[in-house]
Amino acid sequence: RQSAALGASQTAVRDALATADRLQITERIWKRDPAVWKQEADHQQIISRSLGWLAVVPLMQDQVSHLQEFGESIAKAGFEHTVLCGMGGSSLCVEVCAESIDGISGRPPLFVLDTTDPATILALEQRIDPSKTLFILASKSGTTIETTSHHRYFREKLGKKLSGHAGENFVAITDAGTPLERIAEEEQFRAIFRNPGDIGGRYSALSYFGLVPAAAMGIDVGKLLDRAEAMAQA
Repeated sequence: RQSAALGASQTAVRDALATADRLQITERIWKRDPAVWKQEADHQQIISRSLGWLAVVPLMQDQVSHLQEFGESIAKAGFEHTVLCGMGGSSLCVEVCAESIDGISGRPPLFVLDTTDPATILALEQRIDPSKTLFILASKSGTTIETTSHHRYFREKLGKKLSGHAGENFVAITDAGTPLERIAEEEQFRAIFRNPGDIGGRYSALSYFGLVPAAAMGIDVGKLLDRAEAMAQA
């Protein structure tokens, strides 16, 4: 079956897997060996500071109850929709979840806003009531221009309706010490999730960037992490 599925690529794939076994690639990745990717010392220093995803599962397993409580609080607060505002690695996992998992009863449906295209934003606004929507702002750097623009745009709209309580409609996911963290504290966001700084955006699916929106959707994040741990052990 494998040969039929890969066709002419089968030999190349088999050879690549054999090479990976010979070079002990899997073992070296788990040992956090930066030489798997680059040989240059300066690159290896950068890589060494970006391997937090290897330990993210047990780290997040310690936060399961907190994440579940967050998700339940969103439902109890009466939000009718959730909008994830993020670009690239901050939105990819969430988009997969939103498109592949049916809506869970009692939880607000989730939309992903990963563009500043005016027509797309207006189309989204026609489907939601911003005053009854939770906006999750996701940015590792806390300076992503598109996400910052989303915040300013909806903050202005909510400020007219909710006066000094607009911050309760926002949640931030970012690294510690970023401008987004400062804004979230100043505007008294409903919640701030500070992600480990050694996890890059495109490796962040099982960190707060993927799990906070998943919890808001009602996904069983504990089961998700348990399955991820089983795969890691395998």
